[in-house]
Amino acid sequence: MATKTEICNFALSLIGNERNQLSDFTTDTGKIKDQCDLHYDQTLEELCRMHTWNCCKKRDQLVETVTLITDSNDVEYTYNATENGKAQFSNAADDKRIRYNSTTSAWEYGTYSSPTFTKVDDVSSTADIPPTTGWDTGITSLTLTYDFGWEKEYILPSDCLRPVFLTNTTESQRFLQPMIDWAVEVDRILANYSPVYLLYIKTPLPAEMDTLFLKAFYHLLASKLAIPIAGDEDMSGRILDKFNNFVIPEARRINAFEGKKSPTVDSEWLESTYTSPSNLGSSWPPFGSSTWVTAFPWS
Repeated sequence: MATKTEICNFALSLIGNERNQLSDFTTDTGKIKDQCDLHYDQTLEELCRMHTWNCCKKRDQLVETVTLITDSNDVEYTYNATENGKAQFSNAADDKRIRYNSTTSAWEYGTYSSPTFTKVDDVSSTADIPPTTGWDTGITSLTLTYDFGWEKEYILPSDCLRPVFLTNTTESQRFLQPMIDWAVEVDRILANYSPVYLLYIKTPLPAEMDTLFLKAFYHLLASKLAIPIAGDEDMSGRILDKFNNFVIPEARRINAFEGKKSPTVDSEWLESTYTSPSNLGSSWPPFGSSTWVTAFPWS
């Protein structure tokens, strides 16, 4: 598998810089290294968002959060970070926090002075968000406020470049896909379900890139480097044309061949037949045990 240094050298070779190659991406200095460093991550993220690349996929359960929490003293808290698999909240001055303690399986309220959290009160609960009642010391209750239009709010994973698919179950869906409405707003996913699971696109490490994705990446990178390093705008355009017309179409085509997925049904009518009482056992085809021919012999 290629390294970061080799990827940059592939791109430099495309713009005729065989003599000006990097020896080590981490330790090299100079104009060429600076330009490679400037464009590498940005170009990789651009490419990742262009297609649902198999080598860039990742799955995760999302962490639920709340738009705003107000305690009984009218102190407001917003999302601060994810800790122990749950959202942590802090006030504007960051001297008060509400957090989850996985050791005691309890939500805690307390004061904070970096890096020390001092617990004032706790409520035993394994819920994904802080309980609104049960507090005795310092505060007596919490009020949870969500943005209008949606019931739940989730934090996008920090390495998520593009959400692909959201579901509210970990069970395999062979014919039916749950009708899950969701939206992305800044760094949040809004939905009406809990829990939810996300398939998304992330940036791959060099060792995770397949060969055609790698080829597309260093061609796109070369189109960015041609002007600052070679001073040739025409060359940049030629490489970009090759990328758009030949390299990335082939990479997308082969990427689509990897795996087979039956068409996903998302139909209220078919969902009703899935649970219909019928003389076929439990459902009409394609969900019942009988075939279309035995179910409908006149067809």
